Order: sequence, then structure tokens, then C-alpha cells
Amino acid sequence: MWHHIFSPGVLLFFHQYFQIQNFPYSGLQWINNYNPNLCLFSLIQKQPFISLLRSTSYVLFLIGTNSVRNFHATEIIKQIDQIFTFLYSQYSHLKDQKIIVPTCIPCFKVSKRFPTVVSLLNNIDHYNHLLFQLSFKHTFLYFDLQIPTNWLGN
Repeated sequence: MWHHIFSPGVLLFFHQYFQIQNFPYSGLQWINNYNPNLCLFSLIQKQPFISLLRSTSYVLFLIGTNSVRNFHATEIIKQIDQIFTFLYSQYSHLKDQKIIVPTCIPCFKVSKRFPTVVSLLNNIDHYNHLLFQLSFKHTFLYFDLQIPTNWLGN
């Protein structure tokens, strides 16, 4: 049930007067070297995201599941570190907890890199732990969704 609700990557931009703009992308990853349309790092360097990032008060990046299924947690955290370094160099008004990054929810959809549910869940746990540590370096809001695995659909 929950997996289907949260599976697309989502970018939410919060503007003054509580205006929210939502951009769902099925398959979105922090960095995707094969498809720039599913790569957050590519998208934030194009319109309309350049204008949105200049004018937004807060941003929520609901991304993770597609990345953790295909990359080791340490690789992803390096990607996120690169993205935040770029974001803060271009949009200094987003420093100091103006960007929200939720944890990656549990996922049972194994991949070639993580062929068992246990290996995938371990990678997700490691990712969430490293993401929490990175939140101190880049002062973004780490939002722990705490969704138990028994809440997920098959």
C-alpha cells in the first residue's frame, strides 16, 4: 500500500502564502547518468527548477528508493553531498534547514545489485544513517518517516 504511494520521486516547492508546487517523477534518482530526465542533479540546473529554486522558501526532496535499489549507500551520499554543495552555492537562501529530505522507506523490490530483501533493507538502513549524518554537514532537515515494513504492500 505505502510503497505505491511513495514510489515516485517527488519535488515539492513551498512558496510564500502557502503555495505548493508538486513535481512527481516515477524513477527519479539523485543522480542518473543514463537519463537526465530522471536525475535530480540535471533537473535542478534547468527551467522551471532554476526559477523555482530562486523563489521558493522551502524544498522537499522525496527521493531515495530508486537510488538505493541500484547504488550502495556510500555512493548515494556522495551524490547528495555534491548536489547540496551545488544548491548552496547557487541558492544561499536555502541554507539553514530550508531543504527537507525524508528517509528512504523500506522496499522489497530487489535488484541485481541487491538480490535479496535483507541486502536491500540493509542498504536502506545504511543510507538513512548516512543521510542523517550528512544533514549536520549541510544543515538540511532530516525527516524520519518511520514506516514499518509490515505497513507495505506486496
